[in-house]
Amino acid sequence: MLSMDDLDQFLQECDCALLLMSEKDASEEGAGNPTESSQTDDEGSVDEDGVTTLMEAAKRNDVKAVKRYIPYQARMVARFVTAGRVEIYDGTALMVAAVLGHTRVVKLLMRCEGGMRSSNEWTALMWAALFGRTEVVRLLLDVEGGMQKNRGFTALVLAAECDHLDCVKLLLEKERDISGVLAIHMANRWNHSEVASFLQSKGIVDPYLQMQPRKLVSELAYLLIISQCLPCFTEISLLAAVQVNPPCESPPWASGYLPPLHRLRSRIRNLRSDVAIPVGEEEGTLLCLSGVPAAPRGAP
Repeated sequence: MLSMDDLDQFLQECDCALLLMSEKDASEEGAGNPTESSQTDDEGSVDEDGVTTLMEAAKRNDVKAVKRYIPYQARMVARFVTAGRVEIYDGTALMVAAVLGHTRVVKLLMRCEGGMRSSNEWTALMWAALFGRTEVVRLLLDVEGGMQKNRGFTALVLAAECDHLDCVKLLLEKERDISGVLAIHMANRWNHSEVASFLQSKGIVDPYLQMQPRKLVSELAYLLIISQCLPCFTEISLLAAVQVNPPCESPPWASGYLPPLHRLRSRIRNLRSDVAIPVGEEEGTLLCLSGVPAAPRGAP
């Protein structure tokens, strides 16, 4: 199971990805106007940002031009290149084509640029998964499937987070063992029910949303937390069971995604302090101490 520190890192990365997808319109494929070139011969040009003629051809989906400039400019990296309104740092022509869904160009470039990474360590497959480019994902799967940015962060996670079910289905075979758990967690986090249901049907369980056995949690504590969550949120998970009897030998805790958090906290604060006391929070997550007696030790 991922540690809470690992989860925080992944959530920050994935939240940035979702923001990128929501704010950038990858369908706008403007070719752009490179500034004065440092090269002007038949081998292609490179502008001040490192954008090559090959990259511009990839933007336009110009297969003929791509074929022409591959021998001269394949594997060149731009400090900054756009694909529509998506900004890629240390980007390649293949990444540009992947973002825009230009499958014919991807076929030409994948043999020489497959496996390369942008400045955020994303592959072309990850960029394609972010924007739901199903056919591009299909093409790049054998070349880049299983590649990770960090431990467990793959194209499958991005596809699940952004609700691209067809991409998830393609990526699962290659990346299930690496990031299946994180993928279903992201699908649950963003309420992508179809993706989450599909992953669950394949035997993948989100441990962060998996209810602990009822025998480990006092019924009163369970009802208390549930009553405070609904109807604010439809699911609550206990990540640690309340297992102690007062006086507490160690502080029990429970955690779950409970937006809107400020409403929930104010309601819990109105309860008796010996019932539930908020002790900390992260975005969308409440940690609370509970003094509710647990089931007697050894009880079924």
